Amino acid sequence: MMLCRFLILLLLIVLSNGEVIRVDLNRRILKNSQLQRTEGLTKPKHLQSGTQPYGDFSDMLYIAKIGIGTPAQTFELVMDTGSSNIWVVDKATCQTLDCKGDNRNMFNKTKSSTLKSLNKDLEIDYGTGSVKGHAYSDTVEITGTGISIKNQDLLLAYSVDDTFRHQPIDGIFGLSWPAAAEGLNAPINGLSAVLDQHLFTVYMKRLGSSSYNVIEDGGAITYGAIDTNNCESEISYVNLVEDMNSRYYWQFNLEGLSIGDYSYEKNQQAISDTGTSFLVGPQKQVDNIYQQIGAFYDTDYGLYVLECDKISGLPSLNLKIGGNLFAIPPDQYVLQFNSTDTYCIVAIQTMDAGGPDWILGDTFIRSYCNIYDIGGQRIGFAKPKATAATKPKDNSASLSTLQPFVFVIIFIISIVIKL
Repeated sequence: MMLCRFLILLLLIVLSNGEVIRVDLNRRILKNSQLQRTEGLTKPKHLQSGTQPYGDFSDMLYIAKIGIGTPAQTFELVMDTGSSNIWVVDKATCQTLDCKGDNRNMFNKTKSSTLKSLNKDLEIDYGTGSVKGHAYSDTVEITGTGISIKNQDLLLAYSVDDTFRHQPIDGIFGLSWPAAAEGLNAPINGLSAVLDQHLFTVYMKRLGSSSYNVIEDGGAITYGAIDTNNCESEISYVNLVEDMNSRYYWQFNLEGLSIGDYSYEKNQQAISDTGTSFLVGPQKQVDNIYQQIGAFYDTDYGLYVLECDKISGLPSLNLKIGGNLFAIPPDQYVLQFNSTDTYCIVAIQTMDAGGPDWILGDTFIRSYCNIYDIGGQRIGFAKPKATAATKPKDNSASLSTLQPFVFVIIFIISIVIKL
C-alpha cells in the first residue's frame, strides 16, 4: 500500500554562536478507507488512569517519557495525536550520526525479554529523507502512571535521515486513530483496553523559554480521566466528523473565525494535533490575520514576525466550534522568547497542500485543554485553570533584531508511506 501524506517540518535554531541546529517536528495528514473501532475491545478486570508530566522544548515541542521492553528502557517521545505508530531507534542496526543524534536514547533489543519480531519492515519516506525500520511488539509503559500495554506494535528504526538528526526527541508515540497505523496495531487500541475511561486529556503550558533544553513541568497528559487539577470543569464537546474516511484523526467542524475587523464564517474542517507547534490554515485566511495584527514577512528567515511591544494591544483570535467561541489570546499566538526581544514570531502559518483546512496545534492546545474522547468519538475543550502565560525568561538565546539565535520555519511537503 502507498499512501500520500503531508509533512510540516519545524526547523528551530537555538545557538547563540549562529550555528544552525535543525529540529524537525513531523506532521502527517492521512487518508484511509477503513477505521478500526475500539468499542469492542475486551477490558481487563483492573482498569487504570494516571497523569504524566510534559517536557517543554521552547514552547515548540512537548514530549513525555515512555518505557519500552522488559525491563523498561526509557525514551522521550512526541505524544502525537496526528499519527498512530510508535517508533524509536534500534541501537544495534542504526549507528550513523543521524541515528545517534545529540545523545539520543536508542533501544537495546538484547535487554528486553518480551520483544517479538513481526517479520515485516516499514519505510516512512519524507521526500527529503526517511525513517526505515523493522516491526516488533513489546511491552510499552506510560512512565510514572503504572499504565502499560502488553504486545504493543512498534517500529525499531535501522535508518534515520538527517532531518531527524538534531531533534531533542527519541521518537514518536502516535495517539491518533487505528486506520492511520498502516498495518500495525495502534497504541490507542491498547490504551483503550486498559484505561478506566476511553479518553485522555492534554494540558500544555506556555513557559516562554528559548533554552536549548527540555524544561520539565511543561504540562500534563492524563490517561483514562479528565484532568481536573489543571482544567476547568466546564467542557464543550464536539463530535468528530462522521465520514469514515476522515475519522482516523481528531477532525471536527470549524464553523468560523474572527480577529479584529476580519471574519470568515464558512464551515471548514479542523484537526487537533499535539505534534504541530503552530496554527496552520489556508493562505487567504492567514494573510488576513497577518494584516489585522500588523505582522510582516521576513525574507531572510522565511516567517512572519511583529514588534514584541505590540503584543498586549493585539486582539484575540476567535474560533467558532460547536456553536461556542474559543478565544486564543495574543500571548499564545505570538511567541516571545526573551523579555528584551524586539521582534516576535507569529505562531500561525499557511497550508495549501490539501487535507483539512486548519491544523490546531500547540498554539490552540495551550489555550484550551483538549479532551480526546475515544469511546465517544468526540473531542472536548476546557479552559486551563492557570490561564496566564508565563512571562519569557531571560536566556542567552534570543530573537532580538532577528539575529540567528532563534527562528522557526515551517515547510509543507508531501511524503509517502510505504509498506
